[in-house]
Amino acid sequence: FYATNLPKRLTDPVMTLPTHVYAVITNFPEDAYWMAYASAALMIIIVIAIYSIVQWIRRRSS
Repeated sequence: FYATNLPKRLTDPVMTLPTHVYAVITNFPEDAYWMAYASAALMIIIVIAIYSIVQWIRRRSS
């Protein structure tokens, strides 16, 4: 799924971060790889944040 324009509404389609990383790696020169690294770092930060919130909720409920 590849979107080339910014969404105007909440229900508009958007490009996922993994698709964005793939698009940057395959379509841009090596000078733009920093965008792929930044997107991958953002994905890792999001996963760690979600995991931390779930662990906090789990500890609070026990």
